[in-house]
Amino acid sequence: MDKKVMIIGHGVWGKALASVIKHNTSSISFWNRQDPITNVEVVILSLPVQSMREALTKAKIDKSMPIIINTSKGIEQDTYKLPHQICLDVLKRDIDYYTLIGPSFAEEVEQHMPTIVNLGYQNGENKKLVKQLFQTDYFRVKLTNNITTLELAGALKNVYAIICGLSEGMGFRTNTRAKLLILAMTEMQTLFHALGLTNSVDSLAGTVGDLFLTCNSIASRNFRFGKLLASYPAEEALKRIGSTVEGYFTSSSITYFQKQGIALPLASLIRQIIMGNDPGKAKELLIQFLKQV
Repeated sequence: MDKKVMIIGHGVWGKALASVIKHNTSSISFWNRQDPITNVEVVILSLPVQSMREALTKAKIDKSMPIIINTSKGIEQDTYKLPHQICLDVLKRDIDYYTLIGPSFAEEVEQHMPTIVNLGYQNGENKKLVKQLFQTDYFRVKLTNNITTLELAGALKNVYAIICGLSEGMGFRTNTRAKLLILAMTEMQTLFHALGLTNSVDSLAGTVGDLFLTCNSIASRNFRFGKLLASYPAEEALKRIGSTVEGYFTSSSITYFQKQGIALPLASLIRQIIMGNDPGKAKELLIQFLKQV
């Protein structure tokens, strides 16, 4: 197998993915943000979701492009769209689309730490080829035909990681975090059910696994951001992180789901804390919430 692959996004995750697929193909390049994308067989999206629409528009991907693989997590502000919906908006044609989501910190992937992720697909015309592109003895890929569930879970886990970080910043420990994780999983199931989605066993890496990883490690930017909220207003916490905090942007979509009559009290609390921009109030709100649930 020697497919020509181009990665949109030259950050730590894009580089980590390149370190994986180099085992299975020798033709890997990164988009330079200027030239249109032609003469490649696979495009991998590895950039903040808030930048995806602009990048896809500038890339002018050749209409013959058969395979696009998303590896980004988030919900676009204002449109409330997931990555596969953004791709459809911009490209305006059917594509063989996949989404790669699971518990996978970039640094550990580059160190060849054993990792498992989901590869979601719809039609799955080239699913075996795409799986083969990523599969190694340390990076294992499980197929599932549930793209929307994976992308929603991948977005929301960043929001819940913020509240777990805040709880640690307030001095709460593992009992409290376990409680927050249970509440988060319950809310995600509520959302899936309300939207007519399923969360099957073959999607556990991208749903439960990714939630667990992001909510339990200081290596997560969203977790670190939440921890900073115990001491700083949201705007200052963002500056101290110094890079994209996807959960911060995704939290704005919570009101969109509420307007559809879907109750997400923990996610709503996170949005309230972020908008309040007051660490003292953030602590008070979380303590009150934890007493009631």
